[in-house]
Amino acid sequence: MIKKLIEIVVLLILIIGLMFLVSNIGPVSPDARVVIKYIWFGLIGILGLAIVAITVISVVTIVFGISWLKNVVSFGGYKSGIGGFVKDAVNGSFDSGSSSFKDVKNFLQRDVKIEMDKYPYKSLTIKTNIGDIKVYGWDKEGISADVEVYEKEELDGKLCFENGELIVKSKGNNKAFIGEVTIYVPKSLSSINLSTVSGDVILSDIVTDENSFINTVNGDVRISNFKNSSEFSVKTVNGDLKIDSSEFNSILFNAVSGDVNFNSSKAENGSFKTVSGDMDLSNSDIKKSSVKTLNGKIIN
Repeated sequence: MIKKLIEIVVLLILIIGLMFLVSNIGPVSPDARVVIKYIWFGLIGILGLAIVAITVISVVTIVFGISWLKNVVSFGGYKSGIGGFVKDAVNGSFDSGSSSFKDVKNFLQRDVKIEMDKYPYKSLTIKTNIGDIKVYGWDKEGISADVEVYEKEELDGKLCFENGELIVKSKGNNKAFIGEVTIYVPKSLSSINLSTVSGDVILSDIVTDENSFINTVNGDVRISNFKNSSEFSVKTVNGDLKIDSSEFNSILFNAVSGDVNFNSSKAENGSFKTVSGDMDLSNSDIKKSSVKTLNGKIIN
């Protein structure tokens, strides 16, 4: 349906152009000019309604994922069109940190400090429901972290690492989850995977050599002095991506709504796709790039 509406819009633009031509090519009787004027206004009105209809249908597709709409337009190589692209971005963001935080007011919040002289894992995984994730590399073998813990009972939640993932365990089998995290880790890791439902992500001074990702539902992502020699992906429903002084073998960015600023950075392969957002890749070096946005500017 969206495709048909776009075709109608193009047709209307051509007709309006023809009417403009007719009204300006020579003498026309006053009565004819009146008729042309009203036809002109009518076509402009129809064009406006068509544009509004396309916008509304796109928003409905994004928000509700209606099955008969989400497959109608091809976007960025997605066979299922905008709907498939949006579904992929949303699912990728929700896959981790999917526990509900709607009743966070019923939890007690506590700040916990974690320190290790030597971090025993090569990877780092952090999943939060609410709050920012800030990860910084430093020239030490150990880690230092400040973590918000939300728990049903005071001192019920216990923070620990399992296979490189920061988790909170409840001593009394109650619900508990992680909030904001600020952590310093060794600069060299095999992989880093960060997920948050509501919060920004900051990643700085880290080198990884395996597939890694950042997923958010609502939050900006800021990356600086980062290097990944495999594949690195960022998925967000609503959030901007800003990258400074970083190097990638392959970087993928999918968003429903978000701008991209790829500054003073390099990549062998780069794929940036968003439904609504501007892309500024002007101050970067990407050997093979694919940049797509339905509503926004692209600056290469």
